[in-house]
Amino acid sequence: MARRPLCIFSLALTAVFVTQASLQASQLPYTWVFVSDMHCGHCAKKISTKLETVAGVAKVQCDVKKGFAVLTPKAGASLSPRAVWEAVEQVEFTPVKLQGPSGTYEAKPDR
Repeated sequence: MARRPLCIFSLALTAVFVTQASLQASQLPYTWVFVSDMHCGHCAKKISTKLETVAGVAKVQCDVKKGFAVLTPKAGASLSPRAVWEAVEQVEFTPVKLQGPSGTYEAKPDR
């Protein structure tokens, strides 16, 4: 019988830690843009060069194997999901998903 309250306490404590970790992850400033047709280093360079011109972007890192770019904003800046999406389109690539502090999009964002 004494084990049951301890088990319930452990489960509750685990739930608190998982919730806290999820909240912290959702508050990260990074934006991921997934690109279906980024096949090589040349593609990645073209995309990252264009994304670096988006207002508020401090750094861009591409992962060709996984097909995404990670954008780090400048201190105090928030990135426009639409501007990020359109930057990828402007260099003739196809964004398929954008995930960041303002939400997750699988179509061009309104803002």
